[in-house]
Formats: sequence, C-alpha cells, structure tokens
Amino acid sequence: MDILYLIPPWVYLSLVAGSAAVFVFYVFVGHRHRSSGVYWPFGVGGFLAGHLVAQRAGFEYVQVGDISMLMALAGAAIGLTIAHLLVA
Repeated sequence: MDILYLIPPWVYLSLVAGSAAVFVFYVFVGHRHRSSGVYWPFGVGGFLAGHLVAQRAGFEYVQVGDISMLMALAGAAIGLTIAHLLVA
C-alpha cells in the first residue's frame, strides 16, 4: 500500500478527469461496435500527454491543482478522435 503514496495526486486526478472525458465522448459520438474498450486508453493517454506537453511548454491557462485542464482536454480530444477514426 505504500506505493500509492509515491504516486503524485495529479495522476489520480488525470485518470478521473480523462475517464470523464472518455465517457462524455462515448455518449455523444462513440456508439460503434467494439469501440468502448478502445476509447479509454486513447482518451486517458491523450489527457496525460496534453498535460505533459502543457507542463513542458509552460502553459498555465486553466489549471486545477497541477493539471492544465484546457490542454489536457485538448489532448484527450485528439486521442479520442484518433481512436474514433481507427475504429471506424
């Protein structure tokens, strides 16, 4: 159980917020065969990638804690769009 204390809190918040973005995308766009299992890794991965790019570039527009939400949601949207195009 001590390993959970070593992971920064922004990772947990990214998993929750990225999963929420995936859920919203799936509700509005993603009703295709076998698409639900594909969207989650792309959405959460895109969310984390968007956050890391924003952190490296120094963007601090809309932050919740340590997460730059605007860029992270943009990364999730890009990842989910790529996943949607791959499944189609």
